[in-house]
Amino acid sequence: TYTATVTRDSNWNGTAEDITAIDAHGYPIAWGWNSYGQSSVPVGLKNGVAIAAGGYHSLALKSDGTVAAWGGDWAGQTNVPVGLKNVLAVAAGSDHSLALKSDGTVVAWGDNGNGQTNVPVGLTNVVAIAAGLWHSLALKSDGTVVAWGYNNDGETNVPAGLTNVVTVAAGWVHSLALKSDGTVVAWGGDPGGQTDVPAGLTNVVAIAAGGWHSLAVKSSGTFVAWGQDFAGDTDVPAGLKDVVAVAGGDYHSLALNSDGTVVAWGYNGWGETNVPAGLTNGVAIAGGTGHSLVLASSAPSAIATTITTSDCESFEVDGTTYGCSVLFDWTKGSAHTIATTSPQTGGGNTYNFTSWSDGGAISHKIHATTAGETYTAYFTETP
Repeated sequence: TYTATVTRDSNWNGTAEDITAIDAHGYPIAWGWNSYGQSSVPVGLKNGVAIAAGGYHSLALKSDGTVAAWGGDWAGQTNVPVGLKNVLAVAAGSDHSLALKSDGTVVAWGDNGNGQTNVPVGLTNVVAIAAGLWHSLALKSDGTVVAWGYNNDGETNVPAGLTNVVTVAAGWVHSLALKSDGTVVAWGGDPGGQTDVPAGLTNVVAIAAGGWHSLAVKSSGTFVAWGQDFAGDTDVPAGLKDVVAVAGGDYHSLALNSDGTVVAWGYNGWGETNVPAGLTNGVAIAGGTGHSLVLASSAPSAIATTITTSDCESFEVDGTTYGCSVLFDWTKGSAHTIATTSPQTGGGNTYNFTSWSDGGAISHKIHATTAGETYTAYFTETP
């Protein structure tokens, strides 16, 4: 909290000027599913101020107002428009991306199969944005909400008369709005009960939407979740309190505590709830389809290294078996052995090892030298 004091004379005349420079050094850290590179944070990215996680891609807003994007790009979702600058916020849907500029306008790119990147003509005075599976939301400075894109489940049918909104969130096929009185309004698809806001829910200060579930943080720092509980995504861990931010992935949930630690729960088939050990300096969180992001306030003390596979096969690190993708924090210069087996089977198919991304043998040693490195074991699929 920064406080400025203004003094006036007996005639109520007074002037005050304050210029505060904020040196932003946010370090995005990712873990979980990485088949499309969505958890491979670009090397050297260290000046982030905000993050967003989409279906299979990730976004980071940099302190200079530009956007970095990585991961799957089959619909152009990581093709940041040339010359995009003066950005204040970012949001990521399944295969599309949004950016809010300082002039209150919205820029969108990526998949537009349902009109999710067709920003309404003349849309201005926007102060917040959110992206769902195939729809987009914008909160205007007058407290009203504008929505566009896929609407088969009513996710863009903003309730008539909805005003005094302070933030918005979007799930697969539903939308949420937090009002200034601390209440939550929800609309759209409800197959899992994700729009059934708990009766009497008040004093809410933050919201998030997962695939089929919804999340809210109360002013007391306690946490409320509702909707589908596919894999424990709404099973809030006992004792969770002092929460300052919340995020929802497809089937998992994240909470950022006031002490900078992150708690994750729900589906963990790709390691999306395996929060890196020793993470105590988080300032923002985001959840994607099967991966998670945190923005840390300082560089990791250890060398963050990701070991992953091309299609969620198993592998070994120093003799221990893992699946899909794992983020390790290693001492700089330490040696480790990565290996996999071939063939592997799953879903009626056979997967044959072809190569490691660094060109090493099926079992070989690596050294932790540079944070952000990723080693991927590639497989080919045989029906």
